[in-house]
Amino acid sequence: MTLAHWISDIAAAAAKFEGAGVMDIRQPASPALSKAGADSGFPGVLPLWGGRLQTIGLLAEPSSVPQKWPVVILSKGQGLTLASDSRTLVPQLIVQRVLSNLPETAERFAERWKSVESITVALHRVLGGTEQTLEDAVAVASDSMDRAALSYQKEAEAVFEGAHSRLE
Repeated sequence: MTLAHWISDIAAAAAKFEGAGVMDIRQPASPALSKAGADSGFPGVLPLWGGRLQTIGLLAEPSSVPQKWPVVILSKGQGLTLASDSRTLVPQLIVQRVLSNLPETAERFAERWKSVESITVALHRVLGGTEQTLEDAVAVASDSMDRAALSYQKEAEAVFEGAHSRLE
């Protein structure tokens, strides 16, 4: 499969999230999104989709196939590695929502899981992900006790570390 075809498949899967209200996927990849990334200092990032607060993209590494490129999140002129490659992107997005201390986002995701499950699984598969990695992340996001354990609190450091260990 060519890079262009794969990116087109990702864009089609991401487009199904528009209006779903989860994971902040609002704009599939486009030339305008690529230009915005380049203009903000990231010409080597191939955008996958944009959201209200950030753009998610692949950091080009010419020595490997695109499916193994690291996934980065761009926001306000800064970049951060979100996933080691595309296969773990969707679970990382779910966990990032839990870890970002936005419990309402994780709760909304958990409440809407059945209605967005098919489009989430489809996007995850297009990105090369396996069922187990997605199931683990969804289980954490769906359980209020697990979500709470992933929020750092100095007095509950061991609980926090244990919760992270279960996701590895």
